[in-house]
Amino acid sequence: MTAIDPTIAAVLQASHLNEETKRVYAKNLSMIHAAAGYHPVLLVLTKHPQKVIEYITRKYSEVASQKILLVSIMAVYRLLDLKTKARSSYALYLDYFDEMDAILRERSKTNLPSKRQAEGFVTHAELQQVRRGLPAGSNERLLLNFYGGCIPPVRNDLHSAFIHRLTCKDGKAQDAVMNSITTNCILLPYDNKEGVLILREFKTQDKANPKLYNRRLGAELSNELRLSLQQRPRDFLFREAGEASHTHMVAFSNLLLAL
Repeated sequence: MTAIDPTIAAVLQASHLNEETKRVYAKNLSMIHAAAGYHPVLLVLTKHPQKVIEYITRKYSEVASQKILLVSIMAVYRLLDLKTKARSSYALYLDYFDEMDAILRERSKTNLPSKRQAEGFVTHAELQQVRRGLPAGSNERLLLNFYGGCIPPVRNDLHSAFIHRLTCKDGKAQDAVMNSITTNCILLPYDNKEGVLILREFKTQDKANPKLYNRRLGAELSNELRLSLQQRPRDFLFREAGEASHTHMVAFSNLLLAL
């Protein structure tokens, strides 16, 4: 088995990054590592920046995707204190990043969708028609119920939502559970009461002053979730066959794109 590249290992061990960010950065750097014939990532990034940029533009036609890879690269320069030590290569990445960022900023001013967004656009009415036509209890229907039907969408923050089934009818017991949890979860009573979505870990969370996000699921979504759990008993909100849970946001995103 090939040893992990030291630069990728350093990213995965960075204490200031959350686990999902580490995985995204490591995935992007691993793609560059493979494309460069598995030469050391640090050497590739610092000595061949133009080739790296050419690879990014060949691999992704969408500006936003190119920018995401550049963010991963520039994170390495910050983490390993290379902004000064490898000034010339960093300047190339920074110039290219600024160019991509300017394009995206201009696009946001006009509010024009990208080609990919335009091709995939679905109206809210069409989404509801599709949602209601899906089999009750199916993963697809549950997904659309959470992300476009029953509650306002919360992006990808449900990928690792653990489901706590409540047996006690005492409201104080539910409050105790809410105060003790440390990850994203759903509190779902066994009876017909509404469930509660609780998020502690999400992309925009303020690490210095963490916030708790909670929202009632409503009767319809709570019952849809109960039906789904009856058909496929599990501990997490979404999962693929053979997997314990959607703890990896990329896998969860793939489920969203498969609809």
